Amino acid sequence: MFFSRDNRFYYLKNFLTAFGLAGIILLVPLLSPAQERNKVLNVQKLPQPPKIDGWLNDEAWQAIQPVGDFIQYDPVNGAPASEETLVWAGYDDRYIYFGFKLKDSRPEKIWAELTPRNEFENNDSITVILDTYHDGRTSISFTLNPKGVQENSVETIWKSEARINDDGWSAEMAIPFKSLRFSSAPEQVWGINFSRYIHRLNETDYWTAVSRDLPRLQQMAELQGLRGIKSGHNLEIFPYAGVRSTRWAGE
Repeated sequence: MFFSRDNRFYYLKNFLTAFGLAGIILLVPLLSPAQERNKVLNVQKLPQPPKIDGWLNDEAWQAIQPVGDFIQYDPVNGAPASEETLVWAGYDDRYIYFGFKLKDSRPEKIWAELTPRNEFENNDSITVILDTYHDGRTSISFTLNPKGVQENSVETIWKSEARINDDGWSAEMAIPFKSLRFSSAPEQVWGINFSRYIHRLNETDYWTAVSRDLPRLQQMAELQGLRGIKSGHNLEIFPYAGVRSTRWAGE
């Protein structure tokens, strides 16, 4: 086939246009995690603390707008989470509080073990990850399963409770500032993320998207709004004893 100079120019222009559009389309998913990492959680000071019983019916939570829109880490990195997760946050002079609503379309398949502290494996769970120095190098995590069993990255004392219900499960945490280490700045900015594990789907979700290409601590959101809080030395010891019991939520 014979192409004139004008025809060659026409086809070349169309090819470059199509190539450019394809490049933009390919770049979109690569840019999305970076945009997600700009998330900010503005925490409010609570006039009254919530009762830590696993239910989210306290007045303390009613005036707070929850955050959600979790993103998969596994199995499909960057895809929307299969189930909805909502998080509430607040604080007072002693504690930072978190409330969670973890929806599940198959609540009878929620996997939870009633074990001693730090001993459950592959359970449905929710985790708070805090980088209190906001340096992208250190963090502390607090994990809770649907039976209310705690797991944390350091031995410290914190309050929590969880409940399984008809549309999933809910949980509350109260983490004392005396159990944390942070700067003496009058207003704190911390790194933060939340992670949910759904056992029946073998799925891990994060509030702020986490790419496999970068260290997770360098992909944290920001926690803002903490004012006038003080760190301390936690000298309490947490004794525990118990037996291991494994069962489905529907049993």
